[in-house]
Amino acid sequence: MAVAAGGTPESVTKAVEETGPFYDQYAEALALPYNQIRPRLEEMSKKAQANPIAKAILPNYDKVVDVEARAQCRLALLKAAIAVAKGGPDKVKDFRDPYGEGPFEYRALPHGFELRSKLQFRGDPVVLQVGAPPKKADEPGRIRGQ
Repeated sequence: MAVAAGGTPESVTKAVEETGPFYDQYAEALALPYNQIRPRLEEMSKKAQANPIAKAILPNYDKVVDVEARAQCRLALLKAAIAVAKGGPDKVKDFRDPYGEGPFEYRALPHGFELRSKLQFRGDPVVLQVGAPPKKADEPGRIRGQ
């Protein structure tokens, strides 16, 4: 890493000092709305690639941002699901999908319901299903004919 930074104490010191502003820029980028974060992080990553010290020590916020968004989405889905379970399907309209243009998508299931966000995590939508799947006829606790 020191060789990549120029090999001299002065060049390494300079490269280390130049990483400082990246942390301020990351803080600013992470405060943006979710749909604006990724382009900003990509731009910053390209700049960091030119500095071998920054490249080696700066965190990979791309993954963190997606995991945090999924966690926030799951929490919002849970709040909406509780309201729907208590008050019926129309309650979903009271909860805006933080990653979409309106409420979560609602779909009735034979054993409950499903709420779906527009947020994609690793290529799949973030979904919450509520209700137990129906038991099979041969499972303990199930009476035939139910």
